[in-house]
Amino acid sequence: MPLESLFELVETLKGRVETHGNALQSSEALTRYALIDPLLRESGWDTSDPAVVVPEYRSGSGSADYALLNDGGPAMMVEAKKLGTPLQDPVILQVLNYCQMEGTKHFAITDGARWSIYDTHKPVPMNEKRVAEFNLINQPPTEFCLKALSLWRPSVQAGYVAGGQTPIISEPSVSQTMNTTTTPTASTSQTEDWHPLTNVDHKGSKPVEMLFPDGGRADLKNWYDLPTESVRWLSNQDLLNTTRCPIRAGPRAKRYIVNTQPFHLEGIRFSNQNRLVNGFHVELKYDARGHIRNTKTIINHVGQDPAQFKVRFD
Repeated sequence: MPLESLFELVETLKGRVETHGNALQSSEALTRYALIDPLLRESGWDTSDPAVVVPEYRSGSGSADYALLNDGGPAMMVEAKKLGTPLQDPVILQVLNYCQMEGTKHFAITDGARWSIYDTHKPVPMNEKRVAEFNLINQPPTEFCLKALSLWRPSVQAGYVAGGQTPIISEPSVSQTMNTTTTPTASTSQTEDWHPLTNVDHKGSKPVEMLFPDGGRADLKNWYDLPTESVRWLSNQDLLNTTRCPIRAGPRAKRYIVNTQPFHLEGIRFSNQNRLVNGFHVELKYDARGHIRNTKTIINHVGQDPAQFKVRFD
């Protein structure tokens, strides 16, 4: 798998999500055809060869969407959902059951953009069985490519699933785009002017960076990045999940600011400006003041302190 070729494919897939997101969110078949199959093929799994990949692999009373084979048996099973579908416990348990019946070491669940890979037999709680995770939407292409190496056919067939650990693809300004992965050093923490979210005012300079309680950071290009990057961090920390959705704009509001589907209380669709983040739709049709207020509402909703989230301005 030439990494340059994988990098080009990732750019293509990101473009498909941006251009055809609504159609992909409505069709599992289209998601598989446009997003999942190409990545499997690039990883060495010829989806047209029944000796390599079996779709709708029967196991017990159900079937896995894909079985990736090794010596005639499944080395990994893949459960596919349409773009934007929450990858919840019922989905995980479904394919875990298939793998346990077949003795399959690894399984993956994906909505075409988000991929989570699990070790079936690892004797730990479910959330600790996950051995790899990558996201087409919110990760830079380089980082996605490195993580996606966990799908590489020779590794999976050998029972070894792991992504790349060091940058091996050239990409401009990668260090600037690796959102929420850089931990600030003591010197930068002391010299940079960080403002607790509780003290942030919409008047004045544009926000350029957000600092999370664990030291992670995210670049901000505009005020609407405040709620979206907060949702990304909270969901990555398992603080925000589907059981905590939807999140209302206020105690009596009919509008949601975060939901698993792009709809408000009375079935009104989110604005075209909404953003899909880790399976959560974030309503962005607000001004700067609204984005600040909504971000604090989201953080409070999951029991966190907005004062621990800080913002830096240009």
